[in-house]
Amino acid sequence: MPGHPEIVATWSDTKSVFIWNLKEHITSLDEPPTRRLGNVQPTQTFKGHADEGFALDWSRTKEGRLLTGDCSRFIYLWEFNAAASQWAVTPSPYGAHAGSVEDLQWSPNEVEVFASCSVDKTIKVWDARMKERPGLSVQAHNTDVNVISWNRYAS
Repeated sequence: MPGHPEIVATWSDTKSVFIWNLKEHITSLDEPPTRRLGNVQPTQTFKGHADEGFALDWSRTKEGRLLTGDCSRFIYLWEFNAAASQWAVTPSPYGAHAGSVEDLQWSPNEVEVFASCSVDKTIKVWDARMKERPGLSVQAHNTDVNVISWNRYAS
């Protein structure tokens, strides 16, 4: 997570996404620990995806925001709830793709904007506040679109 390198998100082949706090282990790289460090347990687990996935991205414009996209075309938005000290995951996903979501990228400049790409050959640009449909959908290629990236030098 930008600004908090000790907070890490990972996908699993069990259709689960995990959030980990690796602070103690990262700190041990600077100074030898005074005791043996045990295995880390995830601080949060989300099992709501319909399938395993690959796509995830932390927002750089709003701390604690995470997107995860799965092989069954669904995208979930996570937001950190400081009062509860955990992430709240949207109960219903963004689901306009017709195939596996391969990559997700938050806009480097716009807080509510993200892009997704899919094996359905499209790139979609979303307003995070509107799940019903993306603001823009473009057939970007005649085969799968597996990776996307924003131009970080142009607003």
